[in-house]
Amino acid sequence: LVPTRELELFLDQARDGLAEVDEDDVVFLAAALAVDGCIWSDDEHLQQQDQVPVYTTSEVISRVE
Repeated sequence: LVPTRELELFLDQARDGLAEVDEDDVVFLAAALAVDGCIWSDDEHLQQQDQVPVYTTSEVISRVE
């Protein structure tokens, strides 16, 4: 969980990376930016941005096997 006030600090940056692609994904990118993390998703829109790494399910599975 990411506190709202921390998430809000990264919403503009996330919008710059995704707003024209998929506004619904902005909050997920902002959360990843807030915690200096990555995203696990098969969503093609998230994979189009370059601000945080995005791993697909098959990539996650291959890393734990």
